[in-house]
Amino acid sequence: MGSCVAFNCTNRCSKKISRLTYHSFPKDETRRQLWIKAVRRENWEPSKFSKLCSKHFPEEMIDRTSLSCVRLRGNAVTSLFDFPSHLQKVVKLRKLPTRAVFEPAHSKIEVQQATTGVESAATELEVLGCSSESPTKAAYKLKVAELGDIIEKKKIKNLKFYNKRSVVMKKKVKNLSELLAHLKKKDFLDDDALHVLSTATSVNKEFISRQLATVTKLPLPQNYSAELRSFALTLNFYSPRAHEYVRSTFGLALPHHKTLSRWYQHIYAAPGFTKEAIDALALKIRNSPNPLFFSLIMDEMSIRQQAEFDGKEVHDLINLGFDETDDDSLPLAKEAFVLLLVCINRHWKLSIGYFLSNGLSSTQKQTLIKHCLSLLHQNNVNVVSLTIDGLSNNFSMAKQLGCNFDDVNSLKTCFPHSSDSNQEIAVFPYPPHMRKLVRNTFGEKRCLFSSEIIDWKYVEALHKWQESEGVHLGNKLRGGHIKFSKQKMKVKLAALLCLMF
Repeated sequence: MGSCVAFNCTNRCSKKISRLTYHSFPKDETRRQLWIKAVRRENWEPSKFSKLCSKHFPEEMIDRTSLSCVRLRGNAVTSLFDFPSHLQKVVKLRKLPTRAVFEPAHSKIEVQQATTGVESAATELEVLGCSSESPTKAAYKLKVAELGDIIEKKKIKNLKFYNKRSVVMKKKVKNLSELLAHLKKKDFLDDDALHVLSTATSVNKEFISRQLATVTKLPLPQNYSAELRSFALTLNFYSPRAHEYVRSTFGLALPHHKTLSRWYQHIYAAPGFTKEAIDALALKIRNSPNPLFFSLIMDEMSIRQQAEFDGKEVHDLINLGFDETDDDSLPLAKEAFVLLLVCINRHWKLSIGYFLSNGLSSTQKQTLIKHCLSLLHQNNVNVVSLTIDGLSNNFSMAKQLGCNFDDVNSLKTCFPHSSDSNQEIAVFPYPPHMRKLVRNTFGEKRCLFSSEIIDWKYVEALHKWQESEGVHLGNKLRGGHIKFSKQKMKVKLAALLCLMF
């Protein structure tokens, strides 16, 4: 025997109550859903034994004409329940709008207006019947008048700022060579960067015209020429400090670093950040029901130094993603710097860009990582970690980003996000590569120091004894672990040897 499934109803089928009947949920899906919704039980589905008593149905929906049984009518829907007050729907009646009651004709409203300027007077507004201004309009006029002095103060403040800036703008440079010499004197650029930037001689005209337009407060053109774009990107790549210094001191209106990040993007998988990959990633994030977290992996791969001509341009030269001029004098690239994004809480990864170079310095890698993080942040990509291999160059880059690996007692393995100072990104040295470095150091130096001395000769002696006795213990030590010089890239050999320490 069952009971009524309605809230706060204690009627059971075993009780014999006059004129009280029990009814199963209808098989028709539409009516069944109406009954379930009326019962208001969260995440609940009725079984074939679930019943509602006739107490929860209006009397006109119950058919008592039959002598044998009491049935519900075809359109019967349950609606009578004893819900608590916080579950009952409260119907709020909308108040009718009321007209504002004004004073009789020829009445006066006096509004005092306090001004911070030289003049201070009282303004009297008269409301004469229906032809005068409303109180709301009068109040808005008063507010505009009060804001007048604030606007004047801001104008004075802006004039002082522009006067101060015009003094700074007197530090003009005549041409590109003079600018590069000035940056060299400030120790912003090294000799290699100066050599690359000095080839952009065609930017002199636009360089000077933008400087003059800034000083004379003339409107600047919104579009940048291909030569100036290449110059700005190259300058920022070799020294972000130099780019910010030129942008703020000489009034050259160089583009913002966010604009530079957009310029790094390329279509058709050319060197730089791949726009198609970024767009696909943003679409994936928008369609995901849960937030996605990513790890950024960077690595350098050797490539063959060989130039190829496809009929339009030469490939496999040094290309950092922003070379918009066709310069065949650039040297051949020998490495590809690759950036890979791995989704932590999903099973997929995506390459978002690569750069062809002859070997990147730690400062150049830092610049590319910051541009990458800024571009991903603009597309709502939540990067929480950066994975690097064990090159000293990469540890220098991590140190420039804000990490500290020098002192074991004060390790700092995180750095602030370039676009969100409240977010930190963890740096992980790639474990397989670190194991290979430890194994190579152990095999080369033949002695390591921990709490006790770890000597390579004992590993060799153990292997020699196992081979002479014809036994292989659980350590799985083989000849490849001892003579690994031709198999340095095998992670399994390094991992097993490190476990024996």
